[in-house]
Formats: sequence, C-alpha cells, structure tokens
Amino acid sequence: MRTTTKQQAQYRAALKIAVFAAEQIFGAGRGAEKMDYAVNYLREKGFDVDSREIDATVKELFNWDDVLSIDTSEE
Repeated sequence: MRTTTKQQAQYRAALKIAVFAAEQIFGAGRGAEKMDYAVNYLREKGFDVDSREIDATVKELFNWDDVLSIDTSEE
C-alpha cells in the first residue's frame, strides 16, 4: 500500500519522537531497551514498524561526525 506525503511526514515525526523519548528515558547504552521502546511506541500509534528505519533515524539524529565538524570559533 502506498502512503501519502502527509502520512510519511506523520510517520517520520513519530519516529523522531520515539527515538528522542527512548534516549531521554534510558540514557546512554541500553540499545535493546531503547529499540523496544521505540517499536512499541510506534505500534501503539498505529504505525507498521521496521527496526532498520529506527536504526537509520538514530544514525541521522545522532550523527556525531556532523557535530564534531561544526566550527564554533568566533571570527
């Protein structure tokens, strides 16, 4: 079944909320518990969940390479 642009945006927003919430609740480490939380959160919201999408979102949201390359020096 194809999804609309609006449905895709809603899923993406819910996915980000699930990932950030899991990070806040469980903190560093505890990856399996955070994954379970995110999957359950999304299923409760009625979304069909793919753990690979959650992994990709985690990598996107917490891309430390980008953070470390930001120039914070003042000119």
